[in-house]
Amino acid sequence: MSTLLLTRHEVRALLEPTDALAALLADLRAAFGATPQTQHPTATPPAHRVSLAPDPSSDERDTLVLHDPATGVPRAVMGASPLRAARTAAAAALAAALLSEPDAARVALVGTGTLEAWVLRLLPLVRRVRTVTVFDPTPLRSGPFVRRLAEGIDAALVPTDSLAEAVLEAEIVVCATGSREPFLYPGMVAPGAHLMTLGTGEGPRCELAAALLRESRVICDDRTLAVERGGVGGAGLGPAAVHAELGEVLSGRRPGREHPEQVTVYDGVGAPWMDLVAARRVLRRAQEAGVGRWVAAP
Repeated sequence: MSTLLLTRHEVRALLEPTDALAALLADLRAAFGATPQTQHPTATPPAHRVSLAPDPSSDERDTLVLHDPATGVPRAVMGASPLRAARTAAAAALAAALLSEPDAARVALVGTGTLEAWVLRLLPLVRRVRTVTVFDPTPLRSGPFVRRLAEGIDAALVPTDSLAEAVLEAEIVVCATGSREPFLYPGMVAPGAHLMTLGTGEGPRCELAAALLRESRVICDDRTLAVERGGVGGAGLGPAAVHAELGEVLSGRRPGREHPEQVTVYDGVGAPWMDLVAARRVLRRAQEAGVGRWVAAP
């Protein structure tokens, strides 16, 4: 049996095309909509198993290993960082499709990292984005970010050095700074806004103040992880602050947004089973495109 090796650059290139992002979005929609017993790979025998290992040869921290469930032999070894960012962003886009107002067109990005860039590629698949206001806590980062991404985005990208200006009229606010100190408080966002605080599982963060979370409807990808590593726990709140998981809303077991003035929050951490869903998609596209290098399995 052979193992496919994929660098993080190859993984990124495989996921960046619009059709690949749309396929990943559909994969996650199907997985989130499944019952809890079939949704999580730990509950039933999966097509593959996923493990994360440190990559000492790279400034990227993780390598993802996709195992055959029957033999345990690695079927693929791939750079994990773009895959994890893409799956977190795809889940965020799915949350926006379910929770933001259907005509939401004004977006604010708080942060100019890799995760925000993936979200910016995915949001137009679920909403007709017209304007994107970009703010970064580090001065002078917003402008280069806008220039780098403007060519591939069919929306007006506007850098700003004012957080208040960025979020004031935004209908969707995306935060992925990793901050451990809150910067969004009640009264700063518009009625009916949909807010997202996102990470890829590194540790607790606190971008939205506890008071803002308490007066909003909070949805997460995983309750336990939202408390342990997400914005809910980072704000000092417990599971009771979470109204529902995304899968519960998608399946109709719990309601999402219930009126236009309601502020909704998606706390996306990135559950481990999402790595599995994304890795399957990457492996399939790599095999179809003939990308990567096959080596004898250990």
